[in-house]
Amino acid sequence: MAKNPTHNTSKTHIADLVYVLEKLGVHRLMISPGSRSAPLVIALERSEGVECMTITDERCAAFFALGVALARGEAVGMVCTSGSAPLNYSPALAEAFYQHVPLIALTADRPNEWIDQGENQSINQTGIYSNFIKASFQLPVEVHTQADRWYASRMVSQAINTSLRAPKGPVHINIPLREPLYDIAPYDNANLPKVIEEIYPTSSIGTTFMLNEEELASLKDKRIAIVLGSHTPSNTLKSIIEQIAARQDVLVMHETLANVSCTSGIALVDPLVEYIHENKVYEVLPDLVITMGNAVVSKKLKFLFRQQNIEHWHITPSPMYWDRFQSLTKVIVAQPSDFLHFLDKNLTESSSYTTGKSICHSIERQCLALRDDTINRVDDSVDYRVYQILSKHIQPKTNIFWGNSTPIRYAGLFVWNSQQHFGNRGVSGIDGQVSTAVGFASQTDELCLCVTGDLAMLYDSNALWQINMPANFRLLVIDNGGGNIFNIIPGPDKHPSVNHHFTSPHNVAIHQVLQALGLESREGRANKNNSSLDVDMKWLLDPSKEARGLVVHTDGQHSAAILKQYFTEVKKLQEKDN
Repeated sequence: MAKNPTHNTSKTHIADLVYVLEKLGVHRLMISPGSRSAPLVIALERSEGVECMTITDERCAAFFALGVALARGEAVGMVCTSGSAPLNYSPALAEAFYQHVPLIALTADRPNEWIDQGENQSINQTGIYSNFIKASFQLPVEVHTQADRWYASRMVSQAINTSLRAPKGPVHINIPLREPLYDIAPYDNANLPKVIEEIYPTSSIGTTFMLNEEELASLKDKRIAIVLGSHTPSNTLKSIIEQIAARQDVLVMHETLANVSCTSGIALVDPLVEYIHENKVYEVLPDLVITMGNAVVSKKLKFLFRQQNIEHWHITPSPMYWDRFQSLTKVIVAQPSDFLHFLDKNLTESSSYTTGKSICHSIERQCLALRDDTINRVDDSVDYRVYQILSKHIQPKTNIFWGNSTPIRYAGLFVWNSQQHFGNRGVSGIDGQVSTAVGFASQTDELCLCVTGDLAMLYDSNALWQINMPANFRLLVIDNGGGNIFNIIPGPDKHPSVNHHFTSPHNVAIHQVLQALGLESREGRANKNNSSLDVDMKWLLDPSKEARGLVVHTDGQHSAAILKQYFTEVKKLQEKDN
């Protein structure tokens, strides 16, 4: 963001706020005079798309706004200074809450460091309307980066859409402001903030429309990528994804936890992204990315799409502002499978993405071959080989619980068929991974396998402290000496003197821990040409036996080196257009 020597660029988000208000239909605001709110008032006066009316008494201003909102059937805003002024909005906001009227309370505030310091016109304004508003939002004090601006404007979009969403109601946007208050930059028309719309399906004569004609027309000849994050297993979703992935104008990218096993999609997301980024073949990227499901594991994918500023829509059964790529423009409130059926039926197929898709699939096939070649060249026991052997022996209809850190990332380098995949990726913590898998196993007759690392196993060892351990539970522990993710991700590897604080090496015999807790277990190594691990893996996955555990010892540092070598060689692959 360019510096402006004559204006306060730290308040750019105030102009952004006014722009988003206008674009999302808040065209009328009641202003009560005050000094702390000056930047907002100045920005509003500069806007030609909003109408401002001055009403000195905040209590009257809020009820006046309520009347305007009732008469016009639209959201109306109120602006006031800090201190006791916001408290005077309370009666009208309570009335609006129980009448389901959309009011936007914009309250100026002092920055946090001056709250409860005896400053004039300052109270703790956080949560002051909590019992009678739909939601409250706190803007940053200042913005100095594009990320700051993105965060602030995203919140404003979310606030207004929340107010307008059924049942409608008031929301609160608290705006802490630092002096000087009267020096605010004019609006930069060349650098407009993103405005996020909420779209709901409409129905007519038994037909449901996810997009209107204008929105459908905007997709004509666009290259579309569908990215599936974690999703509970669904045959309905899997079926339509296969259908969509066969189109020439749509590229489907699905991670392991998406549970779709799409033969026409891209499963090896990280290697493909690594190749695209290194070789700068950005022409294979989409014009629009549509996401659905929950967490996306791949940091590489998120960073790439953020850098390229690709338009982003998110499909979600309930409104969620997951702006993963910092370019979200539409939140479409619908079931993913319903939206995809609508898209496939109503969007005329084009050949716009044929070449780009062909290159992506060619790179993925080469990545698969390179992966196996890389593993087969290594003599020592490494993590990679454990997953290769697991993928060879795992049976269909097995429920796999992937541990966080390295297990879920290695899983993304293999193509899995007909298994169901789970993982605690909501918060992605080390705690409770094994316990979750044991709990799941207790409620089904199908085989349940938990794949985890040594630290996560030790952290959650009480998961095995069960009187009635489910007979269908299986545990695979990759013991690479502790916290091997920190040998892989960039950062800790540059500080070897403190690396032990990240990797947490230990001398615990996990095999003995499993036995002490009553779990029948074995231990082994994943050396090349060591057929015993194949035997051990078959033993572990035998569905006719009782609960079992297998501990496989690997070399953590060598495992990390081999994985890094693989990605280095991915960068050198050659494009092959089918």
